[in-house]
Amino acid sequence: MKKLLLTLILFIPLNVLGTDIPSVFDGRWNVIDFIGERFWEDSQHHQKDESKYQEFLQGSSEGTFYNCNYKGQTKGYNTYGINEFLNNSEMKLFKKYKSELQLTKDNIFVHRINCTGSNDTLYPFVTQYGTNKAYYPFERGIYVLEYNFDYHEDDYK
Repeated sequence: MKKLLLTLILFIPLNVLGTDIPSVFDGRWNVIDFIGERFWEDSQHHQKDESKYQEFLQGSSEGTFYNCNYKGQTKGYNTYGINEFLNNSEMKLFKKYKSELQLTKDNIFVHRINCTGSNDTLYPFVTQYGTNKAYYPFERGIYVLEYNFDYHEDDYK
C-alpha cells in the first residue's frame, strides 16, 4: 500500500503537468512576420522584421519588445481552448486575423512575463501547444515569432 501511495505521489503530478506546459519557451524567438496594420512606420518595432527577436534565458530577457537583466523576472501563463481564447475581449486582434495566424491548436498559452526591477511587463505573449510559433500583439497588428532551436543549444546541455 505504501508503494502504491508513493508511486501515485511521484507520477501523477508529472503526468498532469506534462500535458499542459508549453513545450518550448526559453531561448531565442525570431520575428518572422507582422500581420495587421502598421501604425508607426518609423518606430523601432517596424524596422526590418528579420533583425528583431525576443530572447528568454535563465532569468534574463533581451529583445525588441522586452528587456530584463536578472532583475527579478517572473513568468506565468494561462491555458485556453481556441474558442475561449478567440472570444476573450483582450484578444480581438487574434480573432480578426485567425486565418492568417493559423491558430488551429486547441491549447493556447497566454504568457505574462514581469520584470520586478523595472516594472516592465510583456503581455500577452501567445504560444500554441505543439508548434514553434509565438504571437505578440502590438498596436494594430500581431508579430509572428518563430523559436530558434539552434541559437542557445549549448546553454541547455
